[in-house]
Amino acid sequence: MRVADLRAMRPVAGQVPSDAVGVYIAYRESNKPVSFLRVSPAGRWLGDPTLPLASLRARWVLGSPVVYIGKAGRPRPGSFNNLRKRVSAYVRFGAGSNARHFGGYPTWQLADAANLLVAWRIAKPPRTPSGLEGALVAAHIRRFEALPFANAVVPADGD
Repeated sequence: MRVADLRAMRPVAGQVPSDAVGVYIAYRESNKPVSFLRVSPAGRWLGDPTLPLASLRARWVLGSPVVYIGKAGRPRPGSFNNLRKRVSAYVRFGAGSNARHFGGYPTWQLADAANLLVAWRIAKPPRTPSGLEGALVAAHIRRFEALPFANAVVPADGD
Protein backbone atom coordinates (compact mmCIF):
# COMPACT_ATOMS: atom_id res chain seq x y z
CA MET A 1 0.00 0.00 0.00
CA ARG A 2 1.13 3.56 -0.60
CA VAL A 3 2.29 5.56 2.42
CA ALA A 4 -0.29 8.24 1.60
CA ASP A 5 -3.09 5.63 1.69
CA LEU A 6 -1.84 4.13 4.96
CA ARG A 7 -1.84 7.62 6.51
CA ALA A 8 -5.39 8.31 5.32
CA MET A 9 -6.86 5.22 6.98
CA ARG A 10 -8.55 5.31 10.36
CA PRO A 11 -7.01 3.69 12.22
CA VAL A 12 -3.76 4.47 10.42
CA ALA A 13 -2.59 1.37 8.52
CA GLY A 14 -5.96 -0.24 9.26
CA GLN A 15 -5.57 -2.97 6.63
CA VAL A 16 -2.29 -4.24 8.07
CA PRO A 17 -2.88 -7.33 10.26
CA SER A 18 -3.36 -6.31 13.88
CA ASP A 19 -2.68 -9.68 15.47
CA ALA A 20 0.47 -10.61 13.57
CA VAL A 21 4.20 -10.05 13.84
CA GLY A 22 6.63 -9.96 10.94
CA VAL A 23 8.53 -7.58 8.71
CA TYR A 24 7.64 -4.62 6.57
CA ILE A 25 9.47 -3.04 3.68
CA ALA A 26 9.20 0.46 2.26
CA TYR A 27 10.20 0.64 -1.36
CA ARG A 28 10.27 3.15 -4.16
CA GLU A 29 8.47 2.20 -7.34
CA SER A 30 9.60 5.24 -9.35
CA ASN A 31 12.53 5.11 -11.76
CA LYS A 32 12.88 8.90 -11.65
CA PRO A 33 16.06 10.28 -10.09
CA VAL A 34 15.77 10.56 -6.34
CA SER A 35 15.50 13.96 -4.70
CA PHE A 36 15.64 14.91 -1.04
CA LEU A 37 14.03 17.48 1.21
CA ARG A 38 16.39 19.87 3.00
CA VAL A 39 14.44 19.46 6.25
CA SER A 40 12.81 16.27 7.45
CA PRO A 41 9.06 16.51 8.11
CA ALA A 42 9.32 13.60 10.57
CA GLY A 43 8.51 13.78 14.27
CA ARG A 44 10.95 15.28 16.74
CA TRP A 45 10.51 13.09 19.83
CA LEU A 46 14.22 12.18 19.77
CA GLY A 47 15.36 15.47 18.27
CA ASP A 48 15.57 16.71 14.70
CA PRO A 49 16.05 13.73 12.36
CA THR A 50 17.21 15.90 9.43
CA LEU A 51 20.37 14.69 7.72
CA PRO A 52 22.57 16.86 5.48
CA LEU A 53 21.86 16.39 1.78
CA ALA A 54 25.40 15.08 1.23
CA SER A 55 24.77 12.32 3.80
CA LEU A 56 21.51 11.35 2.13
CA ARG A 57 23.17 11.20 -1.28
CA ALA A 58 25.97 9.04 0.15
CA ARG A 59 23.44 6.62 1.69
CA TRP A 60 21.34 6.26 -1.45
CA VAL A 61 21.76 2.80 -3.02
CA LEU A 62 21.67 3.07 -6.81
CA GLY A 63 19.54 0.37 -8.40
CA SER A 64 17.79 -0.67 -5.21
CA PRO A 65 14.08 0.07 -4.85
CA VAL A 66 14.23 -0.89 -1.15
CA VAL A 67 14.23 2.12 1.15
CA TYR A 68 13.75 0.52 4.59
CA ILE A 69 13.28 -2.92 6.15
CA GLY A 70 11.73 -3.04 9.62
CA LYS A 71 10.31 -5.63 11.95
CA ALA A 72 7.36 -5.93 14.25
CA GLY A 73 7.80 -8.50 16.96
CA ARG A 74 6.70 -8.95 20.51
CA PRO A 75 9.97 -8.25 22.33
CA ARG A 76 8.68 -9.47 25.68
CA PRO A 77 5.59 -11.16 27.13
CA GLY A 78 2.66 -8.80 27.41
CA SER A 79 3.86 -6.47 24.65
CA PHE A 80 1.16 -5.23 22.30
CA ASN A 81 3.61 -4.62 19.46
CA ASN A 82 2.33 -5.96 16.13
CA LEU A 83 2.56 -5.25 12.41
CA ARG A 84 -0.25 -2.70 12.34
CA LYS A 85 1.15 -0.73 15.28
CA ARG A 86 4.69 -0.67 13.87
CA VAL A 87 3.62 0.30 10.34
CA SER A 88 1.25 2.90 11.78
CA ALA A 89 3.99 4.37 13.96
CA TYR A 90 6.39 4.42 10.98
CA VAL A 91 4.04 6.36 8.70
CA ARG A 92 2.74 8.66 11.48
CA PHE A 93 6.32 9.50 12.51
CA GLY A 94 7.09 10.38 8.88
CA ALA A 95 4.10 12.73 8.83
CA GLY A 96 5.42 14.69 11.82
CA SER A 97 3.79 12.84 14.69
CA ASN A 98 5.80 12.01 17.78
CA ALA A 99 5.00 8.34 17.20
CA ARG A 100 7.67 6.13 18.74
CA HIS A 101 9.40 4.99 15.54
CA PHE A 102 12.78 6.55 14.91
CA GLY A 103 14.04 3.63 12.80
CA GLY A 104 14.14 4.42 9.10
CA TYR A 105 14.09 8.17 9.72
CA PRO A 106 15.99 9.04 6.48
CA THR A 107 12.94 7.71 4.59
CA TRP A 108 11.06 10.90 5.27
CA GLN A 109 13.57 13.18 3.55
CA LEU A 110 12.73 11.56 0.23
CA ALA A 111 10.73 14.12 -1.74
CA ASP A 112 8.37 11.35 -2.88
CA ALA A 113 8.04 9.57 0.47
CA ALA A 114 4.21 9.69 0.37
CA ASN A 115 4.34 7.59 -2.82
CA LEU A 116 6.49 4.83 -1.35
CA LEU A 117 4.90 1.42 -1.17
CA VAL A 118 4.86 -0.55 2.07
CA ALA A 119 4.58 -4.32 2.00
CA TRP A 120 4.62 -6.75 4.89
CA ARG A 121 5.12 -10.42 5.58
CA ILE A 122 3.82 -12.27 8.59
CA ALA A 123 6.37 -14.35 10.49
CA LYS A 124 4.99 -17.79 11.23
CA PRO A 125 6.92 -20.17 13.50
CA PRO A 126 9.59 -21.30 13.30
CA ARG A 127 10.47 -18.01 11.53
CA THR A 128 10.80 -14.92 13.71
CA PRO A 129 10.49 -11.24 12.82
CA SER A 130 14.17 -10.76 13.72
CA GLY A 131 15.16 -13.70 11.54
CA LEU A 132 13.13 -12.48 8.57
CA GLU A 133 14.48 -8.96 8.91
CA GLY A 134 18.05 -10.26 9.16
CA ALA A 135 17.60 -12.47 6.10
CA LEU A 136 16.13 -9.65 4.02
CA VAL A 137 18.81 -7.15 5.00
CA ALA A 138 21.53 -9.74 4.36
CA ALA A 139 20.08 -10.44 0.89
CA HIS A 140 20.07 -6.69 0.16
CA ILE A 141 23.70 -6.41 1.24
CA ARG A 142 24.68 -9.39 -0.93
CA ARG A 143 22.98 -7.90 -3.97
CA PHE A 144 23.79 -4.20 -3.56
CA GLU A 145 26.81 -4.31 -1.21
CA ALA A 146 25.06 -1.87 1.11
CA LEU A 147 22.33 -1.61 3.71
CA PRO A 148 18.97 -0.34 2.47
CA PHE A 149 18.98 3.48 2.33
CA ALA A 150 17.15 4.12 5.63
CA ASN A 151 18.50 1.19 7.66
CA ALA A 152 21.29 2.15 10.05
CA VAL A 153 22.56 -1.20 11.33
CA VAL A 154 22.86 -4.80 10.24
CA PRO A 155 20.33 -6.70 12.35
CA ALA A 156 21.27 -9.90 14.13
CA ASP A 157 19.85 -12.65 11.98
CA GLY A 158 17.96 -14.90 14.32
CA ASP A 159 16.97 -17.64 11.86
